[in-house]
Amino acid sequence: MRRRVHPVSDIREVAAFEMSASDGAVLSFISPASNVLSSDEDEVWHSFRLAPVTLHIDLGMNRRVRWVCLLPSMKPSTAIVRHSLTLWDYNKQTTHVYNGPATDRKWIRLELNDRASSIDITTTHSPSWVSWRQIKVFESM
Repeated sequence: MRRRVHPVSDIREVAAFEMSASDGAVLSFISPASNVLSSDEDEVWHSFRLAPVTLHIDLGMNRRVRWVCLLPSMKPSTAIVRHSLTLWDYNKQTTHVYNGPATDRKWIRLELNDRASSIDITTTHSPSWVSWRQIKVFESM
């Protein structure tokens, strides 16, 4: 598989096959967490729960995470939300918070510069059940 590299820097998208996603939900067989790593925006991961809800992304190895891009699936289609991203670097953790507007099928991009081997994405405020269309992670080479 060909790796995508950002044209003006050393940033590349981490390929979906290098990561895994889990949620610990009882209904995972209906809507598996791995749907967020699919290239198909219509393969939605749905938590079937209201916030707070956490989705765990295992990056497969320790990486320098530069961006995390989140594509929500929302009804109502626009709302103010709060997402907390906790990046785990072995026993050390760093947390970043997005608190602002979100729209169905519109990307939220968080710029980071932290080492991590996994990411917990926790939605702490949302007007509806928590669900994601896609999640993309970009790293520095």
